Amino acid sequence: MREGDRAWRARKRGAAGRRIAAKKAAQKRIADEKAAAAKAARLAQQRKEAKAEQQVALATTADSENSSIAASTGKPAKAETAKGEPDDEEEKVAVAKDPGCKQFFPSVGMTLSVPCQ
Repeated sequence: MREGDRAWRARKRGAAGRRIAAKKAAQKRIADEKAAAAKAARLAQQRKEAKAEQQVALATTADSENSSIAASTGKPAKAETAKGEPDDEEEKVAVAKDPGCKQFFPSVGMTLSVPCQ
């Protein structure tokens, strides 16, 4: 073999190696871009689902504001037995769970305890 042949073959192998490396890098870049796009789509779907759940929760909260529980007077209910006599233990539990006054704040989307007026 001639000296020029060896140099030519070495250059050819080097160029082919560079082409293969460039092709692999391009494939990896495309795969990374696809993975990033899939992740962005998945996150957008999760945000959309979370927003829908939040709206359902707000609607449920608004519906429960009109219930008789939300309009409680703040006085503890008297627990009575079948004979009509108050049971001391149940009455103590009812007194300890005084709900106080509550007010719905639409900007927050929650019902919060506030001082009674």
